Amino acid sequence: MPTSANLAKIHIAKKELGLSDEDYRGILAYHFQVDSAAKLNDRQCVVMINHLKSKGWKPKSRDKKRGKPFAGTRPAPGRAALLAKIEAQLTVRQLPWSYAASMAKRICKVDALEFCDVEGLRKIVAAFAYDAKRRKGLVQK
Repeated sequence: MPTSANLAKIHIAKKELGLSDEDYRGILAYHFQVDSAAKLNDRQCVVMINHLKSKGWKPKSRDKKRGKPFAGTRPAPGRAALLAKIEAQLTVRQLPWSYAASMAKRICKVDALEFCDVEGLRKIVAAFAYDAKRRKGLVQK
């Protein structure tokens, strides 16, 4: 029985190579005399993956910590972007800046919004987002 990681690689390769189901099953039948990748053992899975690589499939490298591909990742928003989000959230709800300042006191344990670090500002943005979902009835109290 193959590992789920190897099965996933085979199915991703099939999709990315654009193989039809008929062609895919033909490869399995020709090389391994099976009709499904689930019937392969781990060694056969590795052989199948190498065969798909020889046909042009290139696995994407992944960030081991987060499980996300390196390509397309964006840096976390900086202080100015987070403050702009907070301002937008205050504007939508028609709240004064003092509301955000009180959130900073509760969440970040600082006297003013200006003293919050980037992580603290992220927590405030997340609190606004959670509150918005709660107000729409998506999150239960």
